[in-house]
Amino acid sequence: MNSSSATWGIGSSTGFPDPDVMLPGAEKRQESVRPHDRVVRTTCTLCPAGCGMKIMLLDGRIVDIWGDEAHPLNKGSLCALGSAAGQLVQSPGRILHPRLRERRDGACRETSWEEALDLVAGKIRTLTRQRGPGSVVIGQGGRVGFGSLLSARRLARLAGLAYADREESDPARLLSLYAAAPPPPEWVKARVILLVGADPASTEVVTMGWIVDARLRGTAVVVLDSRPTQTGAKATRVLPVRPGAWGVLLVALANAVLDTNRDDAEFLREAVVDADSWLAACGVVTPEAAAAATGVGASTIREVAAILRDAFPALVIVDHRPLGAGAERTARAALGLLSLLGSLGVPGGGLVCLGGPAPPVCSGAELQAEPTRGDSRPAALIWEPGDPVSVADGQWGAVLAQGMEFVVALTAFSDPRSCSADVVLPTGLWLEYPGVVHRGTARAFQWHSEIAPPPGEARPGAWIWAALADWLEVGQRFPWRRADGTIDYGTMSDFFLSQEPSTAGLSRALLDPEMNPPGGVLWPVDRGSPIGLEPGATIRGAWRPWDRGRGWPRQGERPIEIGLTPEDARAMLARASVTADTSLPSVVSVDRDFGGYRPTADAWPWIAGLLG
Repeated sequence: MNSSSATWGIGSSTGFPDPDVMLPGAEKRQESVRPHDRVVRTTCTLCPAGCGMKIMLLDGRIVDIWGDEAHPLNKGSLCALGSAAGQLVQSPGRILHPRLRERRDGACRETSWEEALDLVAGKIRTLTRQRGPGSVVIGQGGRVGFGSLLSARRLARLAGLAYADREESDPARLLSLYAAAPPPPEWVKARVILLVGADPASTEVVTMGWIVDARLRGTAVVVLDSRPTQTGAKATRVLPVRPGAWGVLLVALANAVLDTNRDDAEFLREAVVDADSWLAACGVVTPEAAAAATGVGASTIREVAAILRDAFPALVIVDHRPLGAGAERTARAALGLLSLLGSLGVPGGGLVCLGGPAPPVCSGAELQAEPTRGDSRPAALIWEPGDPVSVADGQWGAVLAQGMEFVVALTAFSDPRSCSADVVLPTGLWLEYPGVVHRGTARAFQWHSEIAPPPGEARPGAWIWAALADWLEVGQRFPWRRADGTIDYGTMSDFFLSQEPSTAGLSRALLDPEMNPPGGVLWPVDRGSPIGLEPGATIRGAWRPWDRGRGWPRQGERPIEIGLTPEDARAMLARASVTADTSLPSVVSVDRDFGGYRPTADAWPWIAGLLG
């Protein structure tokens, strides 16, 4: 592929269905047959797909949940998890009152919020005074609500507590943003989709629909994985690759593309800051060198490179969690491959990280002036694991809790997470409070509505952190907490969104699906930026963060830095070669390991014949 392919090979001229024309049956009108007196539009938060929902209520009680056919991401489809979300709210296993445990091996007793918060605040004060700053750690798991996530960070900074969040923004995700991460409706314009360690058919069922749609339009779908996957069953081609060798295979594909002299050299020189270093890195990993490390034959590598070379544009989808410690290098190799193909900043091309590029949300810019308070060994843990359906078995929290003198669990259900806690604080679920949906594969900020109040004395996480701030005498820094203790979620969300330039142009008023077109707004959105539908877009905001036809996001600067040197390539190859042990009996994987949206354990007998 070279720069002369200015038409980008999409639309009716390719012989494939026009990507802007919806295939028959793509939009599914959804109506409940159950009696209801009210319908509320909201957004599902159970996985990064960000599906629109219609929730049917009768006398304030959820009676049915359907997909929102007007929503541009799911068009009325909804997976079984989302359809059954009402069962969480109405589960008999909910914790309804705060609980205290006098001894770790003793039984819990119900108590009041006042007694529970007084005990927790007193313990925090005692430990930080006796053991020093950082002796108390706040830990949060996957899919914690936007308000709770940032309120906990804010409290930790103000009270001098340590903080651990396993859902932080990571380089692999942010790389996908600056590689012009297109939202799923744009994927149908790709002529080849390469999935690296990604199994959206298992982890994001509705998102997978867009890949199937592209496949029906003639797009080649190539899967690189170390497991047999449901996504692979829908692919044009599957390459079994050894774990840890993802990045090596991508660099080898780039080497094979270069070997044909069919790369987009003009775009590479124009857009990539470290083009020479990246080209040198590609020279290190030949298909022959990669074959031994990856288990993929050199001829197969060249065949797939030919598919990527001849089909334009290319889209690469990675999932950083199964990729493990090498996720960032793998994403950088994917970015380099796309730059060689010229498939960046064009319709249908780009790099996507499942789960989306997590936005750099901030708990308060004014807190940067707060003094840092040093470190000490944690003696207490305050743990909010996140939604029980979205998080695996809570082992991360259990590991953190080992050896702690005092443990507080914020959870909605009686489960292993709360069994050994000294204090259990009952939390509300996402259907029981409103807020921002801020992490998604589509890069969309959306809004979820309060459908029903929390049962008993359960309270949303944002309420708990703000109340604890009051007991620690820093409550004045949570001005969205009303006099009666309730939270003004609109004010809180607008404050947090305003703290980062890339989200400063967003607000609750622009996101609520009851007041706006479904789908939310795609970030980044600077303050004062116009928010509307770009040509060909179905969601408001930046359909592509940057576009080759409109220059770079920062005027006068080349936007892309691959960040892989020849030394990096040699290290990747050496590491993959060491781990290429065919004597291993199986590969056991857990999708989204600690934060699995649908945890699975797939055992694959390691048969050499499968890898040739």
